[in-house]
Amino acid sequence: MLLINEWLPNPEGSDTTAEWVELWNNGANAVNVKGWAIATSNGKKHALPEVVIPPGGYRVVSRAEGKFVLKNENETVMLYAPSGAREDASSFLGSAPEGMSFNRGAPGFFAQPTPGAANAAPPQAHALATGAVTQATGNISDAVGFASPIFLAFGVAACIALAIMVSIRKDETLSKLFFGGDETYR
Repeated sequence: MLLINEWLPNPEGSDTTAEWVELWNNGANAVNVKGWAIATSNGKKHALPEVVIPPGGYRVVSRAEGKFVLKNENETVMLYAPSGAREDASSFLGSAPEGMSFNRGAPGFFAQPTPGAANAAPPQAHALATGAVTQATGNISDAVGFASPIFLAFGVAACIALAIMVSIRKDETLSKLFFGGDETYR
């Protein structure tokens, strides 16, 4: 399976010459990326050059080679298979720190870049200070695991709202006041 492993949206120096996206083949077979595409949050797909990535191998695609542009704030990178199906996605909210890559090894964090190699360990990672961070992948449990407290808070709020509405509907006076009916209660 081909995945987005790491990407550098805000390199030190010029973004036009130093941005890149690293792909990782975590499967047992080599993958030819001809026909695959990378897209950013603008939605435009950029075809990848013909390159074979061996099993367990990495391939860094430069901005010039992939013809993509990475934003330094609130960016998403998506990987599309030749069939057009989205195979993977990675995103962050806030501002990317200069010289730090967003990577799979430290989901939700920026870390020291390791182009063409395994990612830096999470202890070297720096949490994004200017906003919330997410890493969405083909595996929904990754995204849900990060967002569990958020989903829990929304779930609790929805249950409370539902309980209040049911209580109002059961009380004839409140029901007429909130949901219509007898105008004498308004």
